[in-house]
Amino acid sequence: MANGQAAGSTYPDLGSETGASFVLQGGFYRTINDTPWVWGAKFSYNSLGLTGSRDNILIPQTGSYSGEISGTFNGNYLLQNYKVEIEHQFALVPLIGYSFGRGFVYGGAGPTLSRVNSNMNGLIGFAELDHRYDVSGTPGYFSSSDWVWGGTATVGVTYFLTRNWFLDLNYSYTASSTVTNKFLNQFDTVYPTVEFSGTSGGNYSATANNQAVALTINYVF
Repeated sequence: MANGQAAGSTYPDLGSETGASFVLQGGFYRTINDTPWVWGAKFSYNSLGLTGSRDNILIPQTGSYSGEISGTFNGNYLLQNYKVEIEHQFALVPLIGYSFGRGFVYGGAGPTLSRVNSNMNGLIGFAELDHRYDVSGTPGYFSSSDWVWGGTATVGVTYFLTRNWFLDLNYSYTASSTVTNKFLNQFDTVYPTVEFSGTSGGNYSATANNQAVALTINYVF
């Protein structure tokens, strides 16, 4: 009988995705003491639905075992697919601007709250002993959904079509904080000459940043 352990990590690049989404916003603005300067704030909701993913990720493992026999070994986890999605993003942005004719330009920054979904699909642990063994047996599937705080910076321009109706065009960059979750999998894998049993576990994390260009039509009450 022998007991062992192994550990390792990797940091895959999940790429990027471009898409269109629904945006809803509301806010207010005021002039500063009869000057061209404007201040205000706006609250926005963006449905986003952007996904980054990567297939066949190898997570290197090194470990040791001891008991009736002892030694060291190498191996890896094979993760068949890792996917991260960001959706339902809310932002509250104080802003300051400068008016011209029928509109004003502005910039601002503020906090965001986003829904981030992480999915590990098909996680299998292998060990290189006298043969290459599938230690963890049946592939594992793990997922999580978290609300994540972040921050956004935006610049834009507002143009009044009439006294009450105006267009708003803006660009924003949002950086969200990293969310980390744990996974745990019990396994008992039997081969003709060897049996592996134990617990497979660790952490998986995700960071989702996004850029957006939004064009909205708005009404002043």
